[in-house]
Amino acid sequence: MPKCYGGSTLSPNETENPENQWMAQFFRLTRWHERVSSLKDKSENEQLNAFDFDAVIAFFQNCYHLRDWLDFLNNHSLLRIENDTP
Repeated sequence: MPKCYGGSTLSPNETENPENQWMAQFFRLTRWHERVSSLKDKSENEQLNAFDFDAVIAFFQNCYHLRDWLDFLNNHSLLRIENDTP
């Protein structure tokens, strides 16, 4: 049975330092956005195929998971980003 790492097959601590984990999430979502944006250009010249639609669905799934990840950070006092603005 593989070890569970909070919903991931890899421990974030094994791939990124804890203080940089937010950047890994951000850059991953940025790459997904680039993939989906390139499909807009493709759709102007040809029909999109099932693989293209899979990429669009995966992008929105990653957005949803990023939202969950940010909620997780916000709900744990040690990880919460405090807003100092009044």
